[in-house]
Amino acid sequence: MKHDKAKLQSSLRADRFRNILLSCVLSYVVARLVVTDAGLWHPSLPADATALGEIIAVAGLPAMVLACFGMRTRYRGFTMVCATGCVAVLCLVVLA
Repeated sequence: MKHDKAKLQSSLRADRFRNILLSCVLSYVVARLVVTDAGLWHPSLPADATALGEIIAVAGLPAMVLACFGMRTRYRGFTMVCATGCVAVLCLVVLA
């Protein structure tokens, strides 16, 4: 009985580590794409647009990590897509 409980805790720990790793990687990819594409969204001032994209990415990265890691497994993908869309809309509104 005690062995099963230890195995369950080890499995839960590995699952949490895998989830936080996946959420950090996905959030970093989204933040990186925001920074690289920000200069293309406003071609007249690419340096200023990239700096603004960096600010948005730095502000959105922790929110996306928490949104992706904190959700249940069933809704994790949907939440990440919604968070990505919100960051993209924020970029387009601010850079317009």
